[in-house]
Amino acid sequence: MEIAFMPLTALLVYTVIDFYKLSIPGAGTIWHRLIPILSLALGGIIGLGLYFLVPEIVMSPTTGSAIVKGAISGLGATGCNQVIKQFQKPD
Repeated sequence: MEIAFMPLTALLVYTVIDFYKLSIPGAGTIWHRLIPILSLALGGIIGLGLYFLVPEIVMSPTTGSAIVKGAISGLGATGCNQVIKQFQKPD
């Protein structure tokens, strides 16, 4: 069950950040440049929340490791977004 934790967290962060980008107009503003930091923080919060709500999916011995796993997953969501953007660019 632990294998689902990181993709689930990344998917949740990706979805929230996508809605965030739609609600804040103007690409390149300070609010858009903060997206990686927001993804990191949101992933950590989700990791901590899942640690207490569904501990068998996180499989972390401490809250700190759950936060780190979630934060890494959040950054992974940002990386996935960039991969998708690069493939959509015309040659």
